[in-house]
Amino acid sequence: MNTWIWTDGEGMALEFASKHPPNELIHALRQVSGMEGKVTRQPDDQVPRMRSSQATKTLMWVRWEGTDASTSDWLAHFHEPQSFIYRTNCDASHVQRRQDVDLSTILARHGVPISQEKGIRRYKVHVYHLRVLAVFRCVLLGPSGLSSDQPIDLDRSDAVIRRICRLAIRALYCVGWDIGEVHIEQQQSGGMVVVESLLSPPELSSKELARHYAQAMLHDRDRFRDEAERSTPAMLGMDPEFILYDADQGKAVSASKFLPKEGPVGCDAVWVRSSGNRLDDEGIEQTVTVNSPIYPLVELRPEPREEPRDLIIQLMRTMQLAARTIPDSNLRWLAGGMPLPGLAIGGHIHFSGLWLNAQLLRVLDNYIALPVAIIEAKTSARRRPRYGILGDFRVQPHSGFEYRTLPSWLVSPVVTKGVIALAQLVALEYRLLTRRYTKDERVVEAFYEGNSQFLADYFEPLYDDLSHLPSYGKYARYIEPLMDRIRQRVPWDEQQDIRKLWKIPPFQ
Repeated sequence: MNTWIWTDGEGMALEFASKHPPNELIHALRQVSGMEGKVTRQPDDQVPRMRSSQATKTLMWVRWEGTDASTSDWLAHFHEPQSFIYRTNCDASHVQRRQDVDLSTILARHGVPISQEKGIRRYKVHVYHLRVLAVFRCVLLGPSGLSSDQPIDLDRSDAVIRRICRLAIRALYCVGWDIGEVHIEQQQSGGMVVVESLLSPPELSSKELARHYAQAMLHDRDRFRDEAERSTPAMLGMDPEFILYDADQGKAVSASKFLPKEGPVGCDAVWVRSSGNRLDDEGIEQTVTVNSPIYPLVELRPEPREEPRDLIIQLMRTMQLAARTIPDSNLRWLAGGMPLPGLAIGGHIHFSGLWLNAQLLRVLDNYIALPVAIIEAKTSARRRPRYGILGDFRVQPHSGFEYRTLPSWLVSPVVTKGVIALAQLVALEYRLLTRRYTKDERVVEAFYEGNSQFLADYFEPLYDDLSHLPSYGKYARYIEPLMDRIRQRVPWDEQQDIRKLWKIPPFQ
């Protein structure tokens, strides 16, 4: 593919196909940035110099159209192999992969609902790098079949639109794209929202939409530069869960019987759904889902810390507090992914003080989620793909985010300490970690099915990358025992009372 680039002179490049130049986008970039920039036709042409050597070292590459090969040729001239590359669907290897596995198969594997019937409403969602830039509702103009795209105010959006936005981000991430237009339908039955199709690169149907993309690109250019210069560790937090189990009765005991909702030791909700019917604003009968919470899960919320050792100490304090607050010592504490049928639990890790970006998420998937999956109990994988999908995140009000893919790693001190230390190591140096096994659909399938034998073949290269990071030695005493357990493929036991391994009363 013959590609050109536009560079703004401040560390960002836009690659596009010579046959399809995104003129409206380039015009918007020039307007928003206040700089003319420069278009260069071939990698062997004179590459425009950035305004500072610092900008050259922090190049952000937006591949509107191109391939891995064309992008590599361009980056060779910038001497920046570690640039942050935003991808559309034009990667040659990605296209080749689609000959064997179509998009609907990939989406279904990640638990993304696919359109099976004609929806009652249709939306176009424009996604740029883990966030929604614009949503349009497609409105039919008459029997001719023509439609008009009506913009939706995201600041005043309702729960359905928020659900649509989350689904669009998830769909684009799981097929490996960073930029795209997601077409979503709301179904007649149950009001469920499903993916109809994906389009990447997106259609820029107006100057205003092009401006949204331009603003997002320039915003990320500055965030990328700040992140490339960051040398401080992340602030880490967590809210791992476990279940109280009455072995004599053979059932879970609600954590709300002993614990409040809030506080360092609290209970987390599982939502039970019931359905009813009502008429919407247009007189169309809708099936409405009513959510009612029950609170069977214990959630530990230790104080955030930068150092893994300090966070582990905080975690142990919350476990001791839980032992004092839950008076029935005969109840087992069960962790993992799904120790009891139908009750999925997680080990969410909170990050703040660093930029949430797709590169970081993919490193977390490949270098933490895949290795941990090798030692999961067989029952743990049952929570996926409804819970624990790859790249699962949630933005937090403290300006950070939580990574939600992992099961509850409270199963043993070795696993807990290793996961926490890995999280900090990755937060510090993820830009040096370049393997992306999750681009291989066989790996993704093995992850969701809990095929630890298949995943084990990918472990050593991941470990080798981690062990050669500059900061690895600082955290090795916590990480190495976990790596040894993964290498020996010793699965955890989700039926074991975790208090025994943690020496929590009455097992101190």
